[in-house]
Amino acid sequence: MNTLNRTLMCAAFLTVTASCSGANETESKTEAKGEAAAATTNKKDAKAPEGGAASAKVKKGGQFLASAPVKWNDLLRASPEDVAASLGAHTREGGGRISCVRFLPKRVHFACTHIARDYTHPSFEKVTVDFEDGRAAAVSLVGFKGAKGEFSVAGTLKAAGIKAARAPRPQSADGAEVFVWFNHEAQLMVGKDQFLMRLSTVDQDWAKTKLEVIFNGPLSKDEQSRTKSHKSGPGTAPVAEDNRPPQMKLK
Repeated sequence: MNTLNRTLMCAAFLTVTASCSGANETESKTEAKGEAAAATTNKKDAKAPEGGAASAKVKKGGQFLASAPVKWNDLLRASPEDVAASLGAHTREGGGRISCVRFLPKRVHFACTHIARDYTHPSFEKVTVDFEDGRAAAVSLVGFKGAKGEFSVAGTLKAAGIKAARAPRPQSADGAEVFVWFNHEAQLMVGKDQFLMRLSTVDQDWAKTKLEVIFNGPLSKDEQSRTKSHKSGPGTAPVAEDNRPPQMKLK
């Protein structure tokens, strides 16, 4: 092979090698960009609000179990008549505050009609249902009679027949241990309604333990019209008569 041919072959070889190298480099850069974009998307999906309504993209990870001692789906957001059909006649009625609260994710107060009723249950000292504007907005299991062994968060949820999607947030409270699951941590839903949970215990005594499942969905247009500034805690600020909801008597 003469010198000219060898030179041409070498030039062709170098050209092909450079083309392959450039293609590989371009492909590597493309893959790197794709991985970076996926990582960014996953990071955004992993972010959740500090509290309040869960994103529409968040899948339902929590669950009210069929083995639960109370029929959660029949109680939450139910009418007083439907609650009575599930739990029986109430033994006590109280409440009467004029302000209700949601966390969306900030605390929002609005004028409401509130009544709390206690019901007897073999597994608890009592079951308390808070009605806001005629619907069950919170169901509380108070005093766990059937719980055995040392107190634990997992044991409480098991006794209540609830599976939360994520771990709770410990919060400080005078004389009590408190654990809170906001919407995106509890991921508990009945239909389209979302709920948060709050667990409190004193001395880790089952008899002094309370688990609350609380409605925390978006305010309706009517409720939005009744929002108000509130700095002193629920039920303490006056509400103008024209902003109060119609008074209703629960049977």
